[in-house]
Amino acid sequence: MRQLQITAEDAGQRLDKYLVKYLPGAPRSLIYKALRKKDIRLNGRRAEPSALLAAGDTLSIRFSEDRLAGMERSAAAARPEPESARIPSEKAFSILYEDHDLIVVNKAAGILSQKSRPEDISINELLLQYAKGRYDEKAAFVPSVCNRLDRNTSGILCFALNYRTARALSELLRDRRVEKYYLALVQGRVEEPGGGKAFLEKDRALNLSGVTAGGSPEASEIETYYEPVRVMEDRTLLRISLKTGRSHQIRAYMAYLGHPVLGDPKYGDAELNRRLRKEYGIRSQLLHSAELVFPETDGSLPAGLSGRRFQAPLPEAFKALI
Repeated sequence: MRQLQITAEDAGQRLDKYLVKYLPGAPRSLIYKALRKKDIRLNGRRAEPSALLAAGDTLSIRFSEDRLAGMERSAAAARPEPESARIPSEKAFSILYEDHDLIVVNKAAGILSQKSRPEDISINELLLQYAKGRYDEKAAFVPSVCNRLDRNTSGILCFALNYRTARALSELLRDRRVEKYYLALVQGRVEEPGGGKAFLEKDRALNLSGVTAGGSPEASEIETYYEPVRVMEDRTLLRISLKTGRSHQIRAYMAYLGHPVLGDPKYGDAELNRRLRKEYGIRSQLLHSAELVFPETDGSLPAGLSGRRFQAPLPEAFKALI
């Protein structure tokens, strides 16, 4: 039998989700059966899978140590060594801030935030390698990024090292209480601030989004604002703020306005993109998550984050065209 004490970092999770993480080699059906038969007990009693854990709770797993060890071996065998361990991390990200709760990085364009296939390389795996030894690898919570960027969008990502921080950041992002500002180099001259509400509809088969002024039942309302930072002869550096966070929102919205993001293979000018690739080596959209501003909070965030502003310097590709 194994007995565990729930820490403050794991508090607030559903019991079944905690067990799936703690026993990665156990099928879900086995976990639910063990809960029904009281082979897994919470504070000495039978518990529902949906029960929320609290700090100080005691969890009893009435499996033999041999059986538990077999589950751990099975999970380890099924988990391939990430290719990311062989990728130089300094080329994929740079550290903007770190403490015992959080790592904030500036992600390079060309790498995923989180992998979608086992063989993918992502910032998440690279940061797990970077933070090795700073978290309990046997704990139910596995550190992870809290926000995402498209593979070819650079900029700020937050990586939570414990459940308390991950939960607080996820709630702030979900409630849109974190201010997010992007820098984009777009085609043409944009001399006045603008933006507002529109509707975005995604074609999932093609992974493309279209923006319209009027909505349809399948469309999602978006809200985007921009202001020129530098207006050049045939292009403009914009500072863009989002009130909503939809997939491809900035890229589709700027294309809808007739000012697509330079280098954008999905929504941009194909002929212009070919010239940029030939003359400057630019192969992806010039869109950069440049600034993240956290609100003043009542203690839900770690002390060092309340009211904090993070900024990520511009990539070299932007500098070449400015």
